[in-house]
Amino acid sequence: MDSAQRHPAQPDTDIAWQLVEQLDEQRGHPRVPMHCSVEFRNASGQHCVAKLLNISPDGIQIRCNIATAQVLHPGGGRICPTNAPIVQTEIALSLPRGEAGLSICSRLTYLTTVSQEPKCVMGLRFLEPRPKAAGILAAFFAAEMHTCFGVNDDL
Repeated sequence: MDSAQRHPAQPDTDIAWQLVEQLDEQRGHPRVPMHCSVEFRNASGQHCVAKLLNISPDGIQIRCNIATAQVLHPGGGRICPTNAPIVQTEIALSLPRGEAGLSICSRLTYLTTVSQEPKCVMGLRFLEPRPKAAGILAAFFAAEMHTCFGVNDDL
């Protein structure tokens, strides 16, 4: 997984998924590795679950099977601004005060396949979080910064 690179689809093709070797880093923020479930609800009300690979303040990367990918991107085809699905995303995040449920709308930004199961790797960008969701994200990343960098609260 860490050794893969994303290859964009040819402009004149309509490919929903493609085999990749490495995913390019496209986020403006560091990713925090995660190993938990993430739940989604699409515009039609269908629910599905995927594995959360990592999270950043602006989005997530997941792994899922093709059936789940089809729920998240039912129209198939190349993802572009006119067909990028928006889904309701639910993640249980650990905060210093306990677990909090993050509920946030996300837009699918890319979908690629890899050789091993589950075959689909997808990126989703968070869309303007509501105040509660923004607070949960801020608390989560503040706790991560504190843990990762040993930030001293007494300074």
